[in-house]
Amino acid sequence: MTPPASNSAAPRLRLRVTTAAESIVRSLKDDDWMVREMSAETLGSNVNGAIGADQLIASLGDAFWQVRLKAIRSLGRMKIDRAVRPIGNCVTHEQANLRKEAAAALGEIAAADGEPFLALIANDPDPDVRKNARWALQQIAAKKARAGA
Repeated sequence: MTPPASNSAAPRLRLRVTTAAESIVRSLKDDDWMVREMSAETLGSNVNGAIGADQLIASLGDAFWQVRLKAIRSLGRMKIDRAVRPIGNCVTHEQANLRKEAAAALGEIAAADGEPFLALIANDPDPDVRKNARWALQQIAAKKARAGA
């Protein structure tokens, strides 16, 4: 026998998911950089890309590059257009892993606004950064071609 709709667990589950996501967003400001790093990564796997996007963008200014890397990865997965410029500002960071991740995220988002940032690293000394920059530019070109077709 199916329980009446008024006893449905779906609204309670949505509330719990929202509460959990809000807790993760709050943990982006934790004193421990490893907690912030894990929070940034976890937010990238959420189904609702709107949850935490602004906080992830703010995390791009974190003192620890590892936190920034996870925030960049998450923003790319979530395809947050308004993150293109903040991510693009990371392509000149001294850490090659961060530049590589920024290029990949710009490719995931595939917004034309990312092209000038990718041009900055087209001849990066690190081959993985160059490879991701080329891939990202291809993703942007493909998106433009689809839009024009």
